[in-house]
Amino acid sequence: MLKSAGFVLRKWASNDPAILSSIPQELWESAPQLEIDRSTAVKTLGLLWFPQTDMFKFKIPQLTALDVVTKRIVVSEMARLFDPLGLLGPVVVNAKMFVQRLWADNIPWDEELSEEHSVWWRNYRSDIFQLRSIEIPRRALFNARREYNLHCFCDASQRGYGCCVYVVSPDETGKLHSRLLTSKARVAPLRGQTIPRLELCAALLGSQLIDNLRRTTEFSNTVTYWTDSTIVLHWIKSQSNNWKVFVSNRVAEIQRLTKGSEWRHVPTELNPADRISRGTLASELLEDKLWWHGPSYATTHVELWPQRVISQPSGQMLQEESRVAVALLISQADSSLIDKFSDLAKLIRTVSYCYRFYNNCKLPKEKRSTGPFTPSDGHSAMKVLVRLAQATAFPSEVRLYQDRRGSPVNPKELGSKSPLKTITCFVDTFGLFRLDGRLKYKNAPFDTRCPMILPADHQLSWLIARSLHVQTLHSGPTLLLATMHQRFWPLRGRRLARRVVRECITCYRCNPRLTHQQMAPLPSVRVTPARAFAYSGLDYCGPFLVRPLVGRGASVKIYVALFVCLVVKAVHLEVVADLTSVACINAVKRFVARRGRVLELHCDNATAFVGADRELKAARQAFREQFRNKEWDNYCVNSGITFRFIPARSPHFGGLWEAGIKSFKYHFRRIMGCKAFNMDQLLTVVTQIESILNSRPLAPLSDSPDDISALTPGHFLIGEPLFSIPEPNLCELSSNRLSRLQDMKRSVQDLWRRWSRDYLSQLQQRSKWKQATKDVCVGQLVLLKQDNTPPLQWPLGRIVDTTVGHDGHVRVVLVKTATGCYKRAVTEISVLPVDPDEDTVEKQSTSSTSGLTAEGSAS
Repeated sequence: MLKSAGFVLRKWASNDPAILSSIPQELWESAPQLEIDRSTAVKTLGLLWFPQTDMFKFKIPQLTALDVVTKRIVVSEMARLFDPLGLLGPVVVNAKMFVQRLWADNIPWDEELSEEHSVWWRNYRSDIFQLRSIEIPRRALFNARREYNLHCFCDASQRGYGCCVYVVSPDETGKLHSRLLTSKARVAPLRGQTIPRLELCAALLGSQLIDNLRRTTEFSNTVTYWTDSTIVLHWIKSQSNNWKVFVSNRVAEIQRLTKGSEWRHVPTELNPADRISRGTLASELLEDKLWWHGPSYATTHVELWPQRVISQPSGQMLQEESRVAVALLISQADSSLIDKFSDLAKLIRTVSYCYRFYNNCKLPKEKRSTGPFTPSDGHSAMKVLVRLAQATAFPSEVRLYQDRRGSPVNPKELGSKSPLKTITCFVDTFGLFRLDGRLKYKNAPFDTRCPMILPADHQLSWLIARSLHVQTLHSGPTLLLATMHQRFWPLRGRRLARRVVRECITCYRCNPRLTHQQMAPLPSVRVTPARAFAYSGLDYCGPFLVRPLVGRGASVKIYVALFVCLVVKAVHLEVVADLTSVACINAVKRFVARRGRVLELHCDNATAFVGADRELKAARQAFREQFRNKEWDNYCVNSGITFRFIPARSPHFGGLWEAGIKSFKYHFRRIMGCKAFNMDQLLTVVTQIESILNSRPLAPLSDSPDDISALTPGHFLIGEPLFSIPEPNLCELSSNRLSRLQDMKRSVQDLWRRWSRDYLSQLQQRSKWKQATKDVCVGQLVLLKQDNTPPLQWPLGRIVDTTVGHDGHVRVVLVKTATGCYKRAVTEISVLPVDPDEDTVEKQSTSSTSGLTAEGSAS
């Protein structure tokens, strides 16, 4: 049938030549020219089968010599010994017990084993090679009439438990023969179990093995189960619901699987399962007739089998082993119940249920409390919780005064380390510590005159303060503490009140605290000598109104582009007609034509144009779009300019050009005022302001008190060609040895030396953000700062990625909100005072710092 569909069955093998004669030789397992003889073996299920003799043999792998023995090698070599029927169970379980011992010793995978363990495994490896000589008949029955009986033996030890099954069948003369059919073994659990329970597990394993044989084979004759544990026999012969859960479940399953079969007792010395529960060496297993053929009485008449009568358990014995309910009274106070709740109302409701059940158990049915809870139930539950908290926080004080209720507490008896030593208190009739203050005669409730003492840093104190904080409409620390004093007296109450207000999310969102990090080190472009304007920053300011040059007409808006050198703080100003890409490109062209080619041009994301005014919003959108088009990209590529953007809404990353804009506006407002100048006047004013800004002192030229000259950006702009070439260092040579040209070059080099010595040293100190703080991490909930928006309306988001600066601190984060993902500096977010969920917090990513500058240190 299969051949007709193109599926030709191959690798045929048989111990009967007549069967193979009807099959083409090219479909045999062996080559057609070879005769199937004793030396020809067929591999099947990891075993070697010799068809001529109809015998099984085991293929023992060739193991190489070992220099070092590790747990990984042991597990790998143990798995190479394949035994699907469990015929070598005593040898295999020996290796499993050894591996379990390695796990119990917490030995790493690739660490060399101790000398004792290494010697044991080397001996085991050399011993298992003797298993090659074992031959096992494939046929288990001795006749074709299928007359047989099954015997299942079970046993357990402290190291493991297992079972083995034997089939007993007569030959043609009627003589009974017994052969091992299969076995199963398990190692004992490390947590430890009693021997009777392990014996019960072995009995269950044997029942499951026989049930699997019946479902997968034609073995359906009588089965006899054997165990050497009389306790297990008592359990199996009794009702399963009379025992504890562990025993009850297994006994019920054994009774279901072995219904109609007989359980008998076998002496330990005649039990072949003892081999598989303890493990055996291969050399000992070769000639072990008890393992291969079972006990000799299995081939005799049933009257000659071991006889041991197991009486039915009496009712009194069952009563002693039956499950009972025990009420355990723990003398040591445990406040784990309080730690499981984060809401005081739910905690009081739970304790009220328990307290009502406790009281109803002592009352007759007609007097028991039912229905909804009353305020008195809540007061009683609160007293129980306070007493539990005090017992946890003041154990020695409670033991000292537990028999002196209603009496004052003597401070001299408390000790110097007692938390109650600074207050005067007493123990009331309910066993609670209360404050014995100066208002005991006030006309007020008892809880107000003598409030209950709450321990400091306790979960119950925090729950009460948190609940009152919400009830008083998120009051401040002072009002919250005054409200608590109406009934409670928390130790270190001010700190508790401040903590509750500080950790309140609602209060925090009304007054969020922005995150900051220590000022970053200056980037390399700020501290490395380079030609002026080779590394520059760009920013816009404006708009400014300009009158037409001739005649009358409406004033037009123009802008000023500020280019600042990141090395020497030199400033270049260009008047820009509008915010289009063409105007910006033209401004850069004029800048490059007069100052030389720019290698890197840094710019912000136009956050300077944030405002409520509609015109400024349009200008900001236009400024963003002018750097995001093909024309601008082509110009930058052709000009060799690397354009770098700082994170959005992070002006401190561009502090250098922000300071330049501020200085320009300072002079411009004082010169222009509210007047509208024409273009010629504006160009003159802008150029003069540029000259003034380039005359700002960076550092004194000398330490002499008579020398009032200073190093300015103008020193680096005058007298230097646009494209300078590498020149030798002339600073160390005497001036009388230099030519006029070399003397001029030396003056320029001397300026750079003073720039490096005097100016850079001023940038060493951090003006703000002086201390390093804990970095934010992925998964934290944060508020995204929005200018001109109330803090309660700041969007809530979660950090999904972080960018680390050169100093290892997180400087920029990617925040995911309901409307999208936004990249912001850490100074533009506020971390909510909640711990991130351990299941959602991922490992802090260290993404590339490309495009990130450390200009925050220059602001």
